Amino acid sequence: MVPARSLAYDAPMRLTAFTVTGYRTFAEPTRIELRPITLLYGRNNAGKSALLRLLPLLGDSVADTADSPLTLSGPAGRDSTYLDLPWQGQTHKRLTITLEWVDGDQRITDAIEFDHQDGPGVYVRSIRTTGPHAFKATSIEFGSGRYTLSAGGDASELRLDFEGLLPQARVQHPPLVALRDRLVTLRQTITWLMASRVRPRKLIERTGARPRLGHDGANADAILVAQKEVLDDVARWYARPELARTLSTVEVNHPFHRLKLNPANAAGFDVNLKDTGEGMTQVLPVLVAAAQARLTSGPRFLAIEEPESHLHADAQHALASHLAELAAIDDPPIILLETHSRLLMLGFQLAVAGGVPPDKLIAYWVDQEANGSGSAQPVTFSDHGHIDGWPALAMSEDRVLARRLVSAQIGRERAGRG
Repeated sequence: MVPARSLAYDAPMRLTAFTVTGYRTFAEPTRIELRPITLLYGRNNAGKSALLRLLPLLGDSVADTADSPLTLSGPAGRDSTYLDLPWQGQTHKRLTITLEWVDGDQRITDAIEFDHQDGPGVYVRSIRTTGPHAFKATSIEFGSGRYTLSAGGDASELRLDFEGLLPQARVQHPPLVALRDRLVTLRQTITWLMASRVRPRKLIERTGARPRLGHDGANADAILVAQKEVLDDVARWYARPELARTLSTVEVNHPFHRLKLNPANAAGFDVNLKDTGEGMTQVLPVLVAAAQARLTSGPRFLAIEEPESHLHADAQHALASHLAELAAIDDPPIILLETHSRLLMLGFQLAVAGGVPPDKLIAYWVDQEANGSGSAQPVTFSDHGHIDGWPALAMSEDRVLARRLVSAQIGRERAGRG
């Protein structure tokens, strides 16, 4: 039985998709629909990370500490500057991010075009919004804060400043206020976990503060010590038959605690979680993030790189099943996963075949053309867990290598007979 979230939430505003144009490798408009489980597959350097990290970049850009309309000073920026972002095959320095929202029965899109000038830096060149408060704002001259606002057939000039990505007009305009309100919903709602995550500590101090999960998985152990409901949810995964482990905390010397992960049938054991295998510790922040998303009210977005890192096949299946259960609850979070794992995909297919609604999942095959431009081809799931739309050559390496092995074996046998 899947535990329900502890808090009800009634907020119809939700980000449902984003499109990038002229961003990193994506020269042409590339749309990613955000379903409860959204999977990004593809070869190395195809652009998966660029797509996944767009969510934390947006989160940084609407934060109180945002220093630019497209803030790259946070960890997701990877020491980039704005000039690292536009598609290098174009002569200008512009890129566009389009956000799609659902607000009750209304659909809204916000297309935000960024540009750059030497010296001053990045700025918002234009904003085009469709929906009940449709408008277009276009920069007249960079640095002046002067924009032309077109709405309802009328055009006017206004002063428009930005706090990060959040527009701030000196005169209140309902379309701009509505846009700002939409963007604010992304503030502190995006949890990003990078591929390499820190191991838990031997001793965890309980300070009374509410720890926050770091992008490298830091504080996952402190959250388990501080929040019993999160510990119980995470322990449920370790207790699955494929793993048969018991996760618990014990106070050893106030205010210090230890996390124990013992075999389920060996109650007398005392195994510190830090001393277990890499897979059991690398997955811990993923499980903590998922538990927090289940238990937290409001919009929740998880952007996770290689969630299955170092996990055995059985554990990968258990992780896919666990996340699929989360996707099937009422008002689920959005979980965006970047992975190479065929086993994780099979786990999600099994979850769909077992009853998880197929419209809760979508996958994308991210690839790169000969000219360096990227694309993302959507792949959907049938009621029986079949995947529809997978490119013929995607993840075909197993078959290719198997044929090469057979050919090599036949060649050796023939040489031996000769």
